[in-house]
Amino acid sequence: MTTSADSSLTRQLAAYIPVTLTRRILEKGLPPVGIPHGLTAATLFADVSGFTAMSEELATDGPRGAE
Repeated sequence: MTTSADSSLTRQLAAYIPVTLTRRILEKGLPPVGIPHGLTAATLFADVSGFTAMSEELATDGPRGAE
């Protein structure tokens, strides 16, 4: 069963995890710790030319530049 605290945390994390996982957690609650669960997923690795130099330059503006 999902508690109010679990639901609140899940809603906050929803921007960072897949919608199918968010739905599963909201419907069935958090899975037990240490119990593996398989799911189909895709991963993209990308190398953006010049990204490191650009992000380092923007970081000199503090949080405003990095965001």
